[in-house]
Amino acid sequence: MTKKNTNLHHRIVFVLPSFTAGGAERVLITLMNDLDATQFHKELVVLRDEGPLRQLVDSEISVSVCGKKVRLLQILKMRQPDIIVSTMAPLNFMLLLLKRFLPGARFIVREAITPSFFFNKGGWKARVSHWGYRFLYPKADVILSPSQKIIDELQDIIGVQNYELLPNPVDVERIRQKVKEAAPPIKERCVRFLCSGRLGTQKGFDRLIAALPSLKMKSDYDWELVILGEGEERQALESLIVHHNLQGKITLAGHLENPWATMAQADCFLLPSRWEGLPNVVLESLACGTPVIAMKEAGGIAEIAKHTKGRDLVIVETIEKMIEEMRKLEPGEESSYPRESLLPERFYKDRVIKKFTKIILESA
Repeated sequence: MTKKNTNLHHRIVFVLPSFTAGGAERVLITLMNDLDATQFHKELVVLRDEGPLRQLVDSEISVSVCGKKVRLLQILKMRQPDIIVSTMAPLNFMLLLLKRFLPGARFIVREAITPSFFFNKGGWKARVSHWGYRFLYPKADVILSPSQKIIDELQDIIGVQNYELLPNPVDVERIRQKVKEAAPPIKERCVRFLCSGRLGTQKGFDRLIAALPSLKMKSDYDWELVILGEGEERQALESLIVHHNLQGKITLAGHLENPWATMAQADCFLLPSRWEGLPNVVLESLACGTPVIAMKEAGGIAEIAKHTKGRDLVIVETIEKMIEEMRKLEPGEESSYPRESLLPERFYKDRVIKKFTKIILESA
């Protein structure tokens, strides 16, 4: 067994299920990368070495792959961390079950989505999730959440007080640099809409596509929609596009290495999600200077909107209302590219990292 670090660094281990291109994974990697290395000895443990986000991990951070879940406890015991940080409820549950075997460690879990996401699934998954939230989350030393709505739902379930509101960090400088690497959009009489996310029920792309035949733009403007992402519903969405004769209007573009350039080239970002936590794609679109139309039920979207200006972020209650708002838009006539960031400063990475550091030091 390795000897416990006795210098002034706090030994902190971050745990991820994989490097899948999800918002929760990206947030945790950002938090890990930007913690001050003069204060923290940082390591990453991942259950499965798969997914495109591996390249985002700072090269100086040691990465251990479990391969099998049964090795997780063994690896953590070898690392002897002062603090363990994880994200996503199933992984959080697993780690909190191991807490009694790691008596010297403090556990910080990050809840990235409203618990109702799991409860809506019904069946045994809903029952296991409710049990985990009620009996395991109180064992955490700190529960991080990017949204007050998530905290409110957890309060209704377990009622404990060990919560900290931590907005998702947005690396605005990096995003805008990536935007500048791409060519400006070609000016044309076409309104460019964009969606991004896993192609699954949660994101609501199916109901948006089904409503789009009713979209008639002002004057003789045309419109197009690009959807970024992959997932289990790709084939169903392709069939839906054909069913509504929207071929040529809607493109399922998959994963892009530089999605921010596409965000900056769009006239509007759409979020038709059925549920969310605090949607990263909205924050990143605003950082690209692209306004957003979002469903009210999409997690903490109202918490973002109260910090934005004018019509930078429009919230609607139904898909029909989203179509009405889309109809009001005209093709962008930007005099400069990229447009100015619309993102409120409270989501800028440096401010979030400063708060995260404070939370960790207070829990150590």
